[in-house]
Amino acid sequence: MDHDGLRWNGWGSADRSGVAPVPDELWGWLAQQLGMRALLATPSRALDDLEIAPSRLSPRDRQILSVLLGPEKVWDDKQERTGHAGGRSYVHLLRLRNGDRSDAPDAVVYPASNEDVLKLLVFASEREIAVVPWGGGANIVGSLAPRHLHRAAITLDLRDMNRVEAVDTKARIARVQTGITCSELENASATHGLMLGHRPDAFEFSTLGGWIAGVADAASQTARDWLLGAEVATPRGMLRDDDLALADTPLRMRDFMVGSRGALGIITGATVRLRPQPVASWAAAYMFRDFESGAAAIQEIARERVPYAVLHLSDADDTRFLDVLHSVGRDPTLRDRMVNLALNVARYEAPCMLTAVFEGTRDTVAHGRRNLSRVVRKHGALPVGSARANRWLQQRFQKPFLRNAMLDNGLGFETIVISTNWYKLSDLYSAARGALQKAIGDTVPRLARGLVLCRTSHFSSQQVNLTFDCIFPRALNDGLAQCSALWRAASEVAASCGGTVINNRSRSEDSAGAGQNTLKSAILRAVKDTLDPKGILNPGVLFPR
Repeated sequence: MDHDGLRWNGWGSADRSGVAPVPDELWGWLAQQLGMRALLATPSRALDDLEIAPSRLSPRDRQILSVLLGPEKVWDDKQERTGHAGGRSYVHLLRLRNGDRSDAPDAVVYPASNEDVLKLLVFASEREIAVVPWGGGANIVGSLAPRHLHRAAITLDLRDMNRVEAVDTKARIARVQTGITCSELENASATHGLMLGHRPDAFEFSTLGGWIAGVADAASQTARDWLLGAEVATPRGMLRDDDLALADTPLRMRDFMVGSRGALGIITGATVRLRPQPVASWAAAYMFRDFESGAAAIQEIARERVPYAVLHLSDADDTRFLDVLHSVGRDPTLRDRMVNLALNVARYEAPCMLTAVFEGTRDTVAHGRRNLSRVVRKHGALPVGSARANRWLQQRFQKPFLRNAMLDNGLGFETIVISTNWYKLSDLYSAARGALQKAIGDTVPRLARGLVLCRTSHFSSQQVNLTFDCIFPRALNDGLAQCSALWRAASEVAASCGGTVINNRSRSEDSAGAGQNTLKSAILRAVKDTLDPKGILNPGVLFPR
């Protein structure tokens, strides 16, 4: 069964719809930048050529599941199990493409209601079968890992639970099933003149449940900004905010379900706060002389709480890479020539681009523009118009698709996110770039090298996330060891410079320290033991075993 048409060995849909072809000129440019004569053809192995271990789910358990849920909701064929093996992180894709199916579940279940989920959890708890929730499969925080400590493992794919159940247009509140994707939710909200406005990197395929359950760091726009309530299925029954209110407790579901990664319960429904669709919008790009100047500008904007829709700073290498993505196969426009001339005259040798987008009423957009212009001029920015900003918006969600093509051409593409405070940003940025470049250099052929691109992904007045995109010649004999070297380098730099690697997939605890010996750990462990006494919910995640 091809339930959703998604690729089993890459990001996006199986038919590659909506993905622009990669120009040949880009591969030539990349080969030159990486010190290679040419790139290698490394296509993925065909699904039919790969073997998968037999399902550990007994025929009797398989039959019981089919009776409980209906045979059309339970699948254990090769394609379904392979498509839900791990996630779509770089490490998992390497394993899948190399034929490693050790992360494959023993069955995949597609529930259509809370009742279906509860039936599965009660059955799995009685039979001590692990249950791993699946949203869009982005696996940004390593929540999908092998579950070998149980008799079997079932993946619970919620994408059939993707309905907007109710919208209160006056209160701007919606009740939504959590299998809905970001794009589906925004399209449905738009029919009421509303929007959620959440734009993660995995926008097209990540789900509402994944945004809530994923790690929430202090710098990012977390689910707490818009999550008002949740419905959670557990082996002990359904849990809702109304139940907590009746118990006369100040706690709410979002207090312990945000960042829970499916270890405390399956989030099946959510009540979210929406906002009006903007009546006005404005986008522009600015160039800074260096990354530190741009960072100082956005720190000031955050401190002054200037409202914005998007504020994205690229370092010099990321800026250059984005320019190449747009320019290969195209002649530069007159505007491009004029901007490049202005940058040369001003001696901006390694410019860093800030992309700014403001949305809202005409007054709020005008107010944001004025404040932004004042701050960026203070820090030496040159305005370069709206064309580059619009170009960035068009390319915003393309990097995961580009990673697919890079894997087919002998390249690796790994993303590492480090959170730090503003005062440590400069030292951490320099140290991390140097450490990642060295780690790449130690694992590639002599004279070859890698690209380390950096951008600010999320920030607050206190914290900032630095996202490092590493592009490098892949070690075809041991790509996993090569990737591990990058993560070790990043973790060592973060520890020494006062940062935290927030998307480290090798960690079983969350970034807030739930797996450490803290008061929060003790509280969450008590919640876990109460709601999931047999420990079947995403075992090994959140709490080390």
